[in-house]
Amino acid sequence: MGIGYGLAMQDDLVGGPYFYVAGYPQNGTIDYSQARQLSAGQWKITDNWKGAVLPLTTLPPRHSMRMIMRFVREAADWYLRV
Repeated sequence: MGIGYGLAMQDDLVGGPYFYVAGYPQNGTIDYSQARQLSAGQWKITDNWKGAVLPLTTLPPRHSMRMIMRFVREAADWYLRV
């Protein structure tokens, strides 16, 4: 399983800048119907892209780094278990 993550500029997927985590299996596809709800961010499934997003507008002024790290950890952990 390949896992990509980073910071994206505003686009059609999210109405503002956002952090993302996406998984890329070596074989087959990922069944996102089994994805666990994230404590920060959400799963975003479209025809062109599938993964987790965390809009910057949802980050609190304090503790935003903790929330970002939790988001990346939870999404990556789920991908590693599929």
